[in-house]
Amino acid sequence: MRYAVNVPNFEDYGDVRTVAGLAADAEAAGWDGFFVWDHLAFVKAWKLRIADPWLLLAGVALATERLRLGPMVTPLARRRPWKVARETVTLDRLSGGRLVLGVGLGEPAADEFGSFGEPTDPRVRAAMLDEGLEVLTRLWSGETVSFSGRHYRVDEVAFQPPRRSGPASPSGWPAPGRAAARCAGRPASTAAPRSSSTTRASWSPWTPRTSAGCWPSSASSARPRGRSTCWSAESAPRTRRPPATSWRSWPRPA
Repeated sequence: MRYAVNVPNFEDYGDVRTVAGLAADAEAAGWDGFFVWDHLAFVKAWKLRIADPWLLLAGVALATERLRLGPMVTPLARRRPWKVARETVTLDRLSGGRLVLGVGLGEPAADEFGSFGEPTDPRVRAAMLDEGLEVLTRLWSGETVSFSGRHYRVDEVAFQPPRRSGPASPSGWPAPGRAAARCAGRPASTAAPRSSSTTRASWSPWTPRTSAGCWPSSASSARPRGRSTCWSAESAPRTRRPPATSWRSWPRPA
């Protein structure tokens, strides 16, 4: 089991310098990974200050040397897989091969997809996820790719440079994948994201929350439940990390 810090890409954590500094502190304290959410609006009625996750991760890559990093998770159906291929290879090489790409369907569908005229049906998004992963992993190879699917088409394109060998592999968030598979009436294995690595890690994520709350006060009923004792990376012994279901408050960045 490996342990990672997992932060939103909005409000206090929507600042590249803040997130990069937090990642450096987490690495110094002995954590194994650092992941960020991937949202465009999250709950649009909240009007959150949101940053692009790939720029946040670029800051994390430059501020650290050992941490595995990546989005947790990126809704591949909301993105063009060839654009994600370019972004992920660039980030993987910038980080020295430390990228772990988490993919999923993305929620909330109405705000994150429907608001921009994108499909909200989980069956459609699950099919786009499957096709997108196929295109993505082929383009990573650096070889000439041709693909013709229901949602995506690639006509004899080779992307250079290829991804580095190592941890950059698509890894899935199990629950949305299985739920989408049930909606689509298919076995779970056909809709769950696949991994191209033979050494796929099991991650236990922990999400900090600012003392003032990165969740707007008007949305207090939607906040994740859990204890809210003050916690910092420096005070986290490697043998006493919080489990994945725990939530802790984090001192507001200066």
